Amino acid sequence: MYFPQYRRGRDGVEIFDGTILEHARKTGAEVASDCGGVGVCGRCVVRIEKGAGGLNEPTPVERERPLGPDERLACQARPVRPQRDIHVYIRDFGDYSVLSDTLETDVALAPAVRRDGDRVVHTDEGDLGPYRGKIYGLAIDVGTTTVVTEVLDLEDGRRLGTLTRKNPQILFGNDVISRIGHTMQHEGGLKHLQQCVVQAINEDLIQFEKGNGEVRRYIHDVVVVGLRARGEFPGGHPV
Repeated sequence: MYFPQYRRGRDGVEIFDGTILEHARKTGAEVASDCGGVGVCGRCVVRIEKGAGGLNEPTPVERERPLGPDERLACQARPVRPQRDIHVYIRDFGDYSVLSDTLETDVALAPAVRRDGDRVVHTDEGDLGPYRGKIYGLAIDVGTTTVVTEVLDLEDGRRLGTLTRKNPQILFGNDVISRIGHTMQHEGGLKHLQQCVVQAINEDLIQFEKGNGEVRRYIHDVVVVGLRARGEFPGGHPV
């Protein structure tokens, strides 16, 4: 059984009579399991990249969970055909803090998007539509393990909030090279990477709106930064 997201897991571990969670522990691969592997917390979700046919059928516990077609609970899935290679990707590989503090300096406010009468215009793109009372922008840092989104008021420069989360693309590989490999080896692979990070950002914005009022309808500009490959994934461009 292989856990390609982890260096030791790439060498694989010989299959024995145990769950995927137990195999992961043999390699040192981190699988979140608040309940200790008894099927209660539902946090040990994994995606079976290869060899799903070598596993037992989904258990009643798994059938009660909103799992994707290739997803299993690591504490419930176990090999039943040892001759098959099984490749496992871990969706939630542990808790840690996402650093979001920044050093701020005074700079002249000169956004590319601004109000022009009752319209919102972009320096390069021209008219963006009617002015609705606010002009917001997003600054997004897509890192290997985290995604940090800042919500900014483009009229006065205020930072309205900072949203942080793990990068959900970890499901397709722990590093950028593995994720690029996914786009090359799977039809629609780039779309998978794009959709999961865009969905994550949208979910963060929806959650932010619950305590801060409507935001998304006022967003007129988005800037994404990161290494070239990571920065292009959210836009769905070829890598």
